[in-house]
Amino acid sequence: MSGLPGGLGAPLGDALSQAGPAAAQGLQNLAAPAESAEAKAGELATQAQEMAQAEEEKAQQAAQGAVAEGQQAVAAAQAQAAQAAQAAQDAQAKALQAAQDAEDKAVQAAQNAEAQAMQTAQAAQARAEQLAQQAQQAAQQAQALAQQAQQAGKAQAAAAQAAAASALADGQGMAGGAMAAATAAATTAIGSAFSDVAQAGEAAVPCGCGCHVPPAFDHASAMDSVMSGINDAMKDNPAVAAYQDKVAALSDAIDNLTPTLPDLPTDELGKLAQQAQQARQGLEDDLQNAMPPAVQDYMNDAKNGKLPDSITSTIADAKDQAQSYEDMIAQAAKPPVDPDALVSETEQWLDQKPDDLLKQYVPAVPAMPSLPDMPEVPGMPPLPALPSVPDMPAMPSMPAMPAMPSMPAMPSMPSF
Repeated sequence: MSGLPGGLGAPLGDALSQAGPAAAQGLQNLAAPAESAEAKAGELATQAQEMAQAEEEKAQQAAQGAVAEGQQAVAAAQAQAAQAAQAAQDAQAKALQAAQDAEDKAVQAAQNAEAQAMQTAQAAQARAEQLAQQAQQAAQQAQALAQQAQQAGKAQAAAAQAAAASALADGQGMAGGAMAAATAAATTAIGSAFSDVAQAGEAAVPCGCGCHVPPAFDHASAMDSVMSGINDAMKDNPAVAAYQDKVAALSDAIDNLTPTLPDLPTDELGKLAQQAQQARQGLEDDLQNAMPPAVQDYMNDAKNGKLPDSITSTIADAKDQAQSYEDMIAQAAKPPVDPDALVSETEQWLDQKPDDLLKQYVPAVPAMPSLPDMPEVPGMPPLPALPSVPDMPAMPSMPAMPAMPSMPAMPSMPSF
């Protein structure tokens, strides 16, 4: 009976003891449902506890699953981060290697360009030295010819003195004929002394014989005389060959640097452009200074834009200046001036000049020789003095070896 609730146990016990066995049996029957309910309640409590335990186990399992998934997600994230770090390291290594390769290639290209420029400069220097040697040999040959001419003059003077002595020995009978011949020769020499390019506007003063009058200025003859002098000065002119060699060397150096120009900073590009322009301008000035006066004046007019429209010049007009560093470098590398074209343009320019300006380029007219005194007749003319031998012409000084153009500064390597 201990299983009954506390509120029913004592009364039932009392009732059983009083009612007797029958009553006790009835009361036990009544108490049976109560015990069954208690058992059911215990079962329900057990079931509830089991369900709670089951739910708790499910919750624990779910929590463990969530923790496991979280750990897996963390592990996956760590793995991805490790892969990303490795990829970054690989990319950095590739970038460093690419930068090193680019730097090596740039250094090699710069070294190649420097070597080619040096070879070109050495070739130009060798060519200039060869030309200087040729010019020196030509000067030595000219000196030898002058010495030969001096010796020939001495021989001719001796022959003339001998002839004069022989004429003196012939007697006075030959004096009249010799005097007449000398007078005719002097008159002929005087007549030939009047040049066909005498200055226009000069008074037509006859010579002593009264027969010779200098002609008026002739433009065509003056042009022929001036152009003949220009062509002689331009023929085999060593300054022209040296100019062409130096321009070619400068152009080659610029061509070797051209692939690197787009990568140069603006200030470095500007310095390179100014160096190239100054080097080319120096070569053009050297060429102009070595030209005959007429060609120099023509080049000045061409540079200053003073040429008539009818002349197309190969000389750059100072007004057509480069507008960018790239244009300055391109102009410095342009082909050299063509000497034949320069002579042709000078001839066109001279032909349009008025006569009073053309005169300044005409070679000087030789002075008229003085008329020799006439010997007294019938006396014997005095023995003519031995003509003095002309002094040996001074050896022309060798032109200074043209300075080698300065090598443009090597552009700095771009930073990586």
